[in-house]
Amino acid sequence: MHCVPVPADLIGPGQAAEILHVTDKTIRKMVHRGELTGYRVTNGLTKVSEAEVRAHVRAVPLAGRPDLDGYIQRIVNAAPALTPEQLERLRALLAPPTAA
Repeated sequence: MHCVPVPADLIGPGQAAEILHVTDKTIRKMVHRGELTGYRVTNGLTKVSEAEVRAHVRAVPLAGRPDLDGYIQRIVNAAPALTPEQLERLRALLAPPTAA
């Protein structure tokens, strides 16, 4: 039997699923595939490190995923038309910062 340090920030698959916007079944599959480290706790449940889950969010690019693209397109299609003032404000918010 191997003893490994266990992170203090363990969360259940349900909480991890909420962070990654997937199902808890997907979290279990990710542990099985080695994408996330699973820790078996005393009651037999598997938990994961919240920090590792949040790092996974930053590491996995979302752009180009068909499910995300379709989701964004549905939001855009359902949104009301923007006024010229709203469009200008949006352009200003999305513009790259200027060097000072």
